[in-house]
Amino acid sequence: TFHQISHIMLSLHILLLVSAARGLQPKRTGNQLDDTQGNRLKFVKNSDREIHVELHGLGFRGKFGAGQHDGESRLYAVGTNENILSLTSTEFGHTWHFREHNPISINGSASPSSIAPHLSRFLAHGHELMTKIEEFKLVTTMSRMLGEAGMDGRSKPVTLWLHLLSLRFREIEAELAKNAISEDKTTFLHKVEERMQFATKLEPSDNFGKTLQRKATPQPPPYSITPVAACGNKCFGLCGLNCNCLSWVCGDCQTHRGCWEHDCYCSCRGTFNSRCLSFKAHPSTCNSWFCAASYCEQENVQPTC
Repeated sequence: TFHQISHIMLSLHILLLVSAARGLQPKRTGNQLDDTQGNRLKFVKNSDREIHVELHGLGFRGKFGAGQHDGESRLYAVGTNENILSLTSTEFGHTWHFREHNPISINGSASPSSIAPHLSRFLAHGHELMTKIEEFKLVTTMSRMLGEAGMDGRSKPVTLWLHLLSLRFREIEAELAKNAISEDKTTFLHKVEERMQFATKLEPSDNFGKTLQRKATPQPPPYSITPVAACGNKCFGLCGLNCNCLSWVCGDCQTHRGCWEHDCYCSCRGTFNSRCLSFKAHPSTCNSWFCAASYCEQENVQPTC
């Protein structure tokens, strides 16, 4: 009958869509992962608490330590083993190491205002890192391939740091592209640094700073598992760039604690506060088991920031 034929045609259509989607996914062969664009990701080690992969000369190793706040993450040049970026986290704080530059350490209990003086160094080193790596798109490609293979930040938390780093690069890329017409990258970054220095003046506990922030800060909405329009953000809480979902951050296109908190600081409080600038200017510190597990939670999320 007509209805039976329609049902069969619909079933075939769905089957073709599923098959096409599967065809776009990376193909796993032994310790290698190949995508349709000719990229080959090599697995050096892969376990619940450690991931070690290499792609076109870039290596990434993430490992959870014995303590719930302990983690190690490192990007390096394959062959020379040259350090590109490393992050070590403990219950006492975090230490970043950018290439040959001196390490930057921050106490785990540091307040946003005490972190602010380090932000210019984060921004400078972070941009240097972005300029070097984005020539090859290796971080974003590595993140995408792992995510498409089912290794997102929720199902495999030890990969979350890499996915968040990729997301930050995409955000910076978008801002640079938006400003490319009227100014070059150096001019744009100088303006960001000036904005950041102004932000640090609003953080100290003086009455003027408190009053200015209080007047300029809209209240975040109650937590919603689906993205909402709030604080000038059409997709508040979504893990992605604007309304473009990056499902490999937390495995889906719903909201999650870490992404909700990011939008709380950056959309509601605005980009003139050091917490938002620290989100954007340096790679995430979320490379421990406790932080990664908490980042993708969807229960008991506090809407305030």
